[in-house]
Amino acid sequence: MNNVQATQEVAQSIVADALAALAVFGVTTEREAGQLLPMWRRFHEMTAAERTAVYLHYRPAPSTRPDTGTAAECVLAAAAGQPAHTRIARANMLRAITRECFAVDRAALPAPESVAFADGQAVELELSTVAEAEAWASNLDATRDARISEGRDVAGALYRGYRTTCRWRGFEVTIVAIERADQPAQVAAISERPAEPGEVCTCGRAARTVFTGGPWGDTGYCGLPDGGQSGPCPFCGGPRHQGTRCSRYELRPA
Repeated sequence: MNNVQATQEVAQSIVADALAALAVFGVTTEREAGQLLPMWRRFHEMTAAERTAVYLHYRPAPSTRPDTGTAAECVLAAAAGQPAHTRIARANMLRAITRECFAVDRAALPAPESVAFADGQAVELELSTVAEAEAWASNLDATRDARISEGRDVAGALYRGYRTTCRWRGFEVTIVAIERADQPAQVAAISERPAEPGEVCTCGRAARTVFTGGPWGDTGYCGLPDGGQSGPCPFCGGPRHQGTRCSRYELRPA
């Protein structure tokens, strides 16, 4: 490695460390960065170009073209096919998720099964259970638009899904969970019987089968997985719920 390459790697490292330190304090604007960066313990180690590179990170549309940018802009040039600001933003998001899972000054949140980043500022958190997803949604104030779906998958197994989206730390965060009744205790608790007159499916049609027990209570099923015919929801009068069960569903409507 030549001296130029080594210098560039050191520059990127100290800029990344500075951005990580500012993220701890929730810095989101260049003005805030200008106020807090001088207080950082390694501020005196930074060159003027490296300090400028930190401030550029908070501008709406920083230039990262090494062929036309300034020396400070070149510090944020793409590496390994990914812009440095993308790596830094995603690393900061992972740190934020970790802090929520290991919080000691408040109730810690359950660790996601997976964290997947998409193009742009988007991330999906997959939780193991609906209850865990609801805990994250409550913490991020994302319960209002949450959708809960229930049904049977193509293999005939009962499932319950949860999905909601919100903005958090500059990212569009999607929280999802799918519970399947595939554990021995749950399977043993679920049974089915022929529907009786007056019992209805979650779509509003007359039920052919009723699934009893399990985590969701007695639920009617008409045998048609199309979510119902056109028209308003027969339970709440609003629009159809697109595959999710209406919160006012009753097996035997009054």
